[in-house]
Amino acid sequence: MLTMMRLARERDKLRVVSDQIGCPTWSRMIAETTTLALKQSLAAPDPDAYTGVYHLASAGVTSWHGFAEAIINLMPAAEKKCSLVEAISTAEYPTPTKRPAYSVLNCDKLERTFNLRLPNWQDSLNQVVQS
Repeated sequence: MLTMMRLARERDKLRVVSDQIGCPTWSRMIAETTTLALKQSLAAPDPDAYTGVYHLASAGVTSWHGFAEAIINLMPAAEKKCSLVEAISTAEYPTPTKRPAYSVLNCDKLERTFNLRLPNWQDSLNQVVQS
């Protein structure tokens, strides 16, 4: 997020990959959710009932392009130079790191087991920008 904000201050146009889909997730949300899950499992009569693999990510999905647009749209106009976020393909932005096209995690087990509702990535982004 900070990189996109910096680039939006420096450049008129950004080119961002639009064919890689994921769930942007705030580290604070991960810490808070993990704390809640641990408290519940440790207070349970049978903490072993909570063993297993759980996925944790914000609700909702977007591309890197959608995430960049959302970040820049939340910035005050006076703080940004960027007026266009161009959608490009992964092939147009080669990097040594291979990224999956679809890296969305299914968090149903975590939500069901611990009676949680994970926040949407846009809600978390709004909180980050406001803090």
